[in-house]
Amino acid sequence: MKKILVCIIAAFLAVSCFKDAGFETNYTLDISFDGIEGLITEYGSDKEDSTAILPMFGIGPLVFFNSIGMDEGVVVNDIDGGWTLSMRRQPASSLFDAEGNEIPEQVALVTPHCAADTAQARGVNSYAVFHQLDSDMPEHDIEFTQAGYGTCTPSRLYLTNTTAVARYFMAKDKAVPGDHLTVTVTGYLGDTQTGKAKFELAYCSEVKDSVMLGWRPLDISALGSVQYIDFEIDSQFSAAEGEDLDYFCLDGLSASVHVKM
Repeated sequence: MKKILVCIIAAFLAVSCFKDAGFETNYTLDISFDGIEGLITEYGSDKEDSTAILPMFGIGPLVFFNSIGMDEGVVVNDIDGGWTLSMRRQPASSLFDAEGNEIPEQVALVTPHCAADTAQARGVNSYAVFHQLDSDMPEHDIEFTQAGYGTCTPSRLYLTNTTAVARYFMAKDKAVPGDHLTVTVTGYLGDTQTGKAKFELAYCSEVKDSVMLGWRPLDISALGSVQYIDFEIDSQFSAAEGEDLDYFCLDGLSASVHVKM
């Protein structure tokens, strides 16, 4: 049973390059989710899943949303479109033996909110998992809360696949040409779209297969100055057999921020 708490984490985890004091400030925002393990442990679900699903949580001036419903601390629906905090990691390579056959005991450990972090190059302890539903998604996925008196220009984020998605593309006789998972990141200033960037996290073709297994820095400078950042998954899983695989993992988001009050 998940224990869920509405909370706001109001702290910059890494802020640098302050140029002025007082009412006008420029800084570089470098956000990661490391340091929130205590929140997941205390208010998250059971230890096996190592996750916490919250209607919203904030890191610095950014707020992340989930469509799960609560009333005075009690869950009123099981909808979980949007962001979930997670500490669970299972390298996709651990699911297969030397001949490429699945190891049932390892496959049984896979959960939806599990990063396929084979390399662990970033030393990430906590991260966020995005889940897309066909409906009942939040109005926006990330909001820059200082937009009334400042600008936020994103430059980079880190993405990787979940272990379940990696398993699908690595398993024998599963993925077929045309199967894919693509993430589009779109910026908005009010109702006006400011720009977008598209990333292919996994695909299968007649020529080659590709699946992202470690955290990869991706350029989102095309978004421009934003108030909101939205994510959209486009996918095809021909042999998923009813399994929901519309997930990806996020850790790290950098932006240039200018605030004038």
